Amino acid sequence: MFLSNYWSDSKIALARYANDSIRAAVLQDARILITTNQNCADRDIRKYFASSAGDKVFIESDECFAATEHCSLIPIATTAFARNIVSIVYYGNETQMGPIPLRTTRLLGKDEKRSNEFHAQLQCSLVERMIKSGFPVHRIDYQGRCHPILFEPVSSYYFQGKIDSPDPKDQRFALSAEYHKQLRAVLKLPIDKKLSDEQERMVHVKVRGKQPCQKVAGGSRGNYSSFHYIVTTMLPAFDKILGDDMHDMLLVVTPYARQADMWTEWCSQQIRAKLRTRKQLPRITTVDSSETAEHVIVDLVIDGEHRKQLGHLKDNRQFHNLATRAKSTMWQIMSDDTGEERYLPSVRSKPAPTFVDDNGDFDKSKKAIWFFINWYTRHKCIWHFDNDESFDLFNAPRDLMLPVERDALDRFQADREQVPTAVGELVPGDLTAARTKQLRGIAIEVADEQWQAEHPEEKSAYELWKATVIRP
Repeated sequence: MFLSNYWSDSKIALARYANDSIRAAVLQDARILITTNQNCADRDIRKYFASSAGDKVFIESDECFAATEHCSLIPIATTAFARNIVSIVYYGNETQMGPIPLRTTRLLGKDEKRSNEFHAQLQCSLVERMIKSGFPVHRIDYQGRCHPILFEPVSSYYFQGKIDSPDPKDQRFALSAEYHKQLRAVLKLPIDKKLSDEQERMVHVKVRGKQPCQKVAGGSRGNYSSFHYIVTTMLPAFDKILGDDMHDMLLVVTPYARQADMWTEWCSQQIRAKLRTRKQLPRITTVDSSETAEHVIVDLVIDGEHRKQLGHLKDNRQFHNLATRAKSTMWQIMSDDTGEERYLPSVRSKPAPTFVDDNGDFDKSKKAIWFFINWYTRHKCIWHFDNDESFDLFNAPRDLMLPVERDALDRFQADREQVPTAVGELVPGDLTAARTKQLRGIAIEVADEQWQAEHPEEKSAYELWKATVIRP
């Protein structure tokens, strides 16, 4: 209960007046203000910051290609300090994500949509419009944040190879002897195995086998298989490499919020169980974050390399963020799309088209992720492994599945002891064709029950099954 609940109205008004006065005084005396474009519309910031006639305001705006035009105009058009502005500098990268205005929203019914008629205009930032109008631009042609080997495919795909990088022998990017040892242990190679510089710093692992829980849930995705592989195989190696410095030097990046939620919950469980401290856990983020670290594990939670399976990574600007998070090394993990049947398998799409033409040139109209996977392939940086024997799909968080899948799996677990002849002994992490068929049959029964409960006049559950279980 707040203390203000015991105060009279006059005392509350006095406290608010004192708080507003202190806030105004702080803003009047502030020389540097770090905020967002939208927050510049705040009443106190708009009224009090740099409000004196002699103040000079220098605006430095970062990530301006991601800001909508009207947001970029807020500090210039709506503030009292606008008359004191003497310099405006915009920073950004046109290859990263642009403005993302809401295009459609659902109204009363699921089939009724509202379209923003200004969607196309809002996707163009103020800086992009200025560049197209011929406004002079100073382009930076040097990056010093990450090792040149990591930035080479980024420079080749996004910048036509025109961006220079620091010396590959720069000590900021040096790898320890323990790193070389643990890398070979993870890749199951002899300790004295010679690896190229690309293989040392760019590791792409495809986990073979059936990938359960790889479903769209609430608009996002979760893959317990890739998560389990990183936790049981990669993180123990980084424990030995980084120790208590893991939180400062290791970043786990996932393209999907559902997978990030699973990572965050796992970290919380580790702390509650006193198995790890915060310093011994990696930082977790999604693709659009600006966080960087010396070593990065990219958890590519995608079903495969087919266009329909890439999710929002089809956007090349989104993948640019993914490819530029690391400073020294990048470890990627994704599903090995072997064509094996999955738990409640989705509709298959055609294989991805050829990456490279006859002259060895990549077609830039293709998706960026295909170019990068092709880059890893040409430099022999892709490795294929299985999960260890501790992997068990029944340990996967139930919230990663659709409701029908959850109910079917719960019923399967409850009934499997009563039907040993039909199911046989359950092997952790493995689903034979017979078990998959039985799970599908149970899911159809669950879907039929739900359909009949919601639509007693209907007899068929086909439409519910098609809409909620079989995913394109």
